[in-house]
Amino acid sequence: MKGKGEFDYESKPFGIGELSTSPTSIPALKLKYCFDDLVVLQKKLGKESLRVLEIGCGGGAMAKAIESHFPKSEVVGCDIGRRALKFAQENPRDVKFVYGDVYNLPFKEASFDAVVNFDFLEHLADLAKALSEMKRVLVPEGLLHSAVPYEGSLWTVHGWLELLGWPAKEIYCGHVNPFHLGEPEDLIGKAGLKITERRFSTHLFYQVFDAGYFSLTALRGKNFPYQVEGYLAVKKEGVFRNLLFLAKSVVAVISYYESRILFWLPGLTGHLTCFKE
Repeated sequence: MKGKGEFDYESKPFGIGELSTSPTSIPALKLKYCFDDLVVLQKKLGKESLRVLEIGCGGGAMAKAIESHFPKSEVVGCDIGRRALKFAQENPRDVKFVYGDVYNLPFKEASFDAVVNFDFLEHLADLAKALSEMKRVLVPEGLLHSAVPYEGSLWTVHGWLELLGWPAKEIYCGHVNPFHLGEPEDLIGKAGLKITERRFSTHLFYQVFDAGYFSLTALRGKNFPYQVEGYLAVKKEGVFRNLLFLAKSVVAVISYYESRILFWLPGLTGHLTCFKE
């Protein structure tokens, strides 16, 4: 078994495909809550054009969706995965994609109005250093928006599996931090960022689906070459592709409305709204 921090990020490109806030898109609520926060930031700073940095952008799907929704803003995506960045740069649209290490970001102090990340903090061995860098590149009163999985929380299926020693998300996804509820919030607060709102998504239905998917991966003994959205983007036709698209859409819709109803109840994903004090 690989140890903490040894996941090969070149083995599987994350963040590929066309994403939106449509309920048929798996990350729909992640995008929606990010968009909501960016609108609040526009009003807070009194500016329509924002400079937005996504750290851990992978193949650029989320960064491109942000740029499409806020076309007057400047969006930059950075990642350490060169294979994923190659996917992003094949069709960058108006997003600038660069190689960047979160522990030493290649940007000047106060370069961005907003820093966003999705399912990223759980990959980091030194969270304090990473959060310090995120804060450094933010302007005063700038926004940090982070979607974080609570994979150690007993409010989740994953938390109970963690108690049983289930290692699939670490081995096949590089998740070295199975957060308990409140852990990332404490670290963000210690970094000097004020959390103003927390929302939840990814409740029981999708948790069972996600745990089943990674359990299947573990039984298979090796990673699948793409995430579901990535496979659908790469494979343009075929009976299996169409059936997978239908299944993915059904799972996404059920998960979306379940989490819209239960937004107040702790789920697998916390959507954290934070500002630089």
